[in-house]
Amino acid sequence: ISTDTNYTNIIWSLDPNPSGITLRTLPIQNIVTGSGSPIQTSTVLSVAQYMTKGLKTFKLIAKDGSQSQQPQIGFITINLNVAFSPSLSLTKIKELTLSQNGVINVTNTGNELLPTVTLSRSAGNAVVSFTPSSITNLAPGDSKEVNISAVDLTALRFGSNTITVTATSGATQASTSF
Repeated sequence: ISTDTNYTNIIWSLDPNPSGITLRTLPIQNIVTGSGSPIQTSTVLSVAQYMTKGLKTFKLIAKDGSQSQQPQIGFITINLNVAFSPSLSLTKIKELTLSQNGVINVTNTGNELLPTVTLSRSAGNAVVSFTPSSITNLAPGDSKEVNISAVDLTALRFGSNTITVTATSGATQASTSF
């Protein structure tokens, strides 16, 4: 931005406007730069939770909003590297008891497709089965309900009996207990 001109209304935008990235509008500013002194300003870019990994390149453009044509007065190129962030969560929807099947919700909370999510009982005395037994191609932000049924209760002990259910995809895991 030229420092030998007075600007009273700077409008900010992104070009190209990348999917999943939003610009928080800055307040209208009365910026006087005619003194030749540099100015400082800031903005906030928000990145969508499930944005795919990779380098995103775009420009933050400043336009003179005080003129009807809103000419561009400056820009900065931004290179944003979105990291690979696989993540899973398990939410118990319905408790597993002696008289009813349990239900869990498996959610891909990361930013990459999970090709296969397997379910297992990682702790506890009861033998259980899962329907479905695995989930394929769980996209970022997607969820799938899984039914859990008790198959063999002969190993249960008197008192409280807890099982831990684990969902695994590669090195990513999440667990919940019943």
